[in-house]
Amino acid sequence: MKTTVFISIDDTDMEGGEGTGRLARRIVRELDLDVEGVTRHQLFIHPTIKYTKRNSCNVIMARAGLEIRNAVKEIVLERFQEGSDPGLAVGSIIPRSVQRFGQMAQGRVLSKRDAVKMAEETGIYLEELGGTGDGIIGALAGLGLCSTGADGRYVLLEGLRELHGSVSVERLSGMGINTIVLDSGKKVQVGTVMTAERVRPSRVAGRPLLFVKEGEGGFYPVVL
Repeated sequence: MKTTVFISIDDTDMEGGEGTGRLARRIVRELDLDVEGVTRHQLFIHPTIKYTKRNSCNVIMARAGLEIRNAVKEIVLERFQEGSDPGLAVGSIIPRSVQRFGQMAQGRVLSKRDAVKMAEETGIYLEELGGTGDGIIGALAGLGLCSTGADGRYVLLEGLRELHGSVSVERLSGMGINTIVLDSGKKVQVGTVMTAERVRPSRVAGRPLLFVKEGEGGFYPVVL
């Protein structure tokens, strides 16, 4: 039976190599997954935490069965870069305690032992796939954060990465970005969004929401 399965990966890359976000998109492509999207989640920045650029993890929201984790694991094992410490977490019904774990990982240093204990208590699939395996901390955190429906930014939606130049609000709505909001809180119903830079909608109430500001010739995406 297909349901929404959250597939979270972290710490798969090294400087100059294929980033974790790119690997997440590769997994979607190679497994031809039916996805709601892929999101990036920011974790705590601290001198004692090893990370490549921004200490973020990526979560795939796939309409699949939990057994998909085996195929995902094979790709991560094949593609992760030497020197990284990859972790993989997979689940469909994510307990509130795991969501709290994700929120804590955005403001404090957590240990691998903390992640293992949480996974054991909740029955969440969590596995080290190389190196020290410290990536299981971010992988479990990503699972929790994405499942709240109120964290992260979309790095993959159907057609998102093909957007260039000016795009109508109607077209964005057809892609699933049917909530576009000014920084004042007013919803944008018609008009043109200028996509000179990448469009990265936020995940709000379990859906993509794009914040914009009004400018010359249309609306411009902003990060709040």
